[in-house]
Amino acid sequence: MNFEILIAFLLAGIIVFGGVYMLMNRFFKQESERRAYEWRKQNNDIVLPIRLRAYERIVLFLSRIDPKSLLLRFDFAGMTVLQLQQMLLQAVRDEYDHNVSQQIYISKEAWALVVNAREGLTQLVNTCASQLNAQADAMELANLLLAAYASNTQSPIDLAINYIKNEMKQY
Repeated sequence: MNFEILIAFLLAGIIVFGGVYMLMNRFFKQESERRAYEWRKQNNDIVLPIRLRAYERIVLFLSRIDPKSLLLRFDFAGMTVLQLQQMLLQAVRDEYDHNVSQQIYISKEAWALVVNAREGLTQLVNTCASQLNAQADAMELANLLLAAYASNTQSPIDLAINYIKNEMKQY
């Protein structure tokens, strides 16, 4: 009889322990999920504005290296094709270097389009400059560059800006 009572108490203890274990396990799981949600929410409140500013800065960068905008910033009267070419390439490099850290906050695809836009513009400047005499008037390079850029129906800069705008809408 003592043995039967011992088994009954042992069985009751196992059932109670199992119930408490399941309740505590569920509680800790819900608490962990709640903390993860709170952390994501707090992180989103901090990171989202930074990410949106990064998108804005990248669009600004792309707009600033657009040949129409880029050429307006320089007074190239009296300059040669070679001097303007060097000045344009340096301006694009400086703009890029100033915004390179923004890649942390945008997608790899968007950043790849930004790099492609920069490289496409560099290539365009070099191609146009190679078609002219290095000592010719810089205005010839400016006109050729604008004409070549305008003839491109979908420039890498426009592609990158459109992609970034669409990606930004997700946030």
